Amino acid sequence: MFFDTDCGGIVSNIAYLRFIEIARTLLAEKLGLALAEMAETQRYPVVVHIEIDYR
Repeated sequence: MFFDTDCGGIVSNIAYLRFIEIARTLLAEKLGLALAEMAETQRYPVVVHIEIDYR
């Protein structure tokens, strides 16, 4: 998306975390862990720690 980059085409650091969250959500759905079901049972996967080293 255009808002993921600056005018030089460099991807924003925070965009990578959004990409990871989207992938995590899609994987949960493929594994049958639908958000509606999690809300119903009040059981959610929790991300405890994320660390990214940029180079």
